[in-house]
Amino acid sequence: MFNKSLFKKAILIIAAINLLSFLAYHSSTLNRLCFVLILTAVAILAWRNLFWGALIILGEIMISSQGHLFDLKIHSFVFSLRMGLFILILTVAIVKFLISNFKFLNNFSISQFLNFSISNLCRLIKEYKFYLIFAIFIIFGIINGLINNNNLNYLYQDVNGYLFFLLLPIFITAFKKQKVISSKFQVISLWSAAIVWQFIIAVTLLFLYGHLDVFWHNLVPIYS
Repeated sequence: MFNKSLFKKAILIIAAINLLSFLAYHSSTLNRLCFVLILTAVAILAWRNLFWGALIILGEIMISSQGHLFDLKIHSFVFSLRMGLFILILTVAIVKFLISNFKFLNNFSISQFLNFSISNLCRLIKEYKFYLIFAIFIIFGIINGLINNNNLNYLYQDVNGYLFFLLLPIFITAFKKQKVISSKFQVISLWSAAIVWQFIIAVTLLFLYGHLDVFWHNLVPIYS
């Protein structure tokens, strides 16, 4: 059933993160500190349970349209919190997969290892055939763009929109290990919290912008 506890916690966390994001906009030190602390906390949670990492990724997408709640500026490149979460969850999932399989394959002979690898490869191809076909089209598009000397910046902007699909196997793995009914209601609870928060923000901004004569001096920092 609907997870009221998760809903309340999600609302509080979303409100706290947005408040910190607002304050961090005016403080580069706070911005960097929040960026590192959030990624550290997410790494610990995702390592303990990949499902929570998947939920956090979904939650960030629900409350942040561009993924820039916090940023790290590296020369002229802006490394957003969404990019950090993406790379972090991907890395945690790959490392966990390698460690579990290394332990499992440690007792295998070379022939057993080859048979295991081939059988698993066939299973993965069968299970993710449409996903792999889609990946081939994306790779073809990248190669085609490079051959036709397209601007690398524009090429990155286009490819960037498809990189999120790299997380699909991780989402499938995370949700498979979680009970179907439980995971469904947890996602609904998180989604509901995000919707309520967006409603609160929208109504607040509507009120402020609808009373410019009273609140106009507060709108510049809020708009920024």
